[in-house]
Amino acid sequence: MKAPPQEFTEIDRAGIIPLCHELAGRNAQWHIHALHPGCRFNPNPSDYCFVIEDTGAKRAWRCFSSDAFTDECHELVQLLHGATILDDAALDPDFVPPRILLLVRDCVAKDEKWHHHIMKPGCVFSPDPENHVVTLERETSPEMEIYSSGQPPNDLQREVELLYFRQHR
Repeated sequence: MKAPPQEFTEIDRAGIIPLCHELAGRNAQWHIHALHPGCRFNPNPSDYCFVIEDTGAKRAWRCFSSDAFTDECHELVQLLHGATILDDAALDPDFVPPRILLLVRDCVAKDEKWHHHIMKPGCVFSPDPENHVVTLERETSPEMEIYSSGQPPNDLQREVELLYFRQHR
């Protein structure tokens, strides 16, 4: 993977939640990433890496840890997308799942290690920075599965996040 086009400011773990609340409070164009050990985007493959991006200001912060950032992600995904992002009742019964979601479901059914990335337009990691992107990395495949759309992938993201947190909480 080529290096992201901007520098990262190092931040400590205690600063993650306050920074995200500050960005949300000023309506910044922000989003987060939790990079697992071995993730193709993680510059330190032996640790977890938490990334906060403000795409509007072209700024990014990161924090490394030997421990996963599951609790921070659980709180911040709701701050970023609203509480219904993790609400089963908000799933659209008419939603037609794209191939990437079928692959995620298969990973869950097989208890395969997997993780995902939700990338907004302008994301430093995005393979398609003009669009909304969802990626899937899984332990049994060297390939990264990619879903790209001009529209926010709300239903896809909701189901992927629900599956992820069921496995990791």
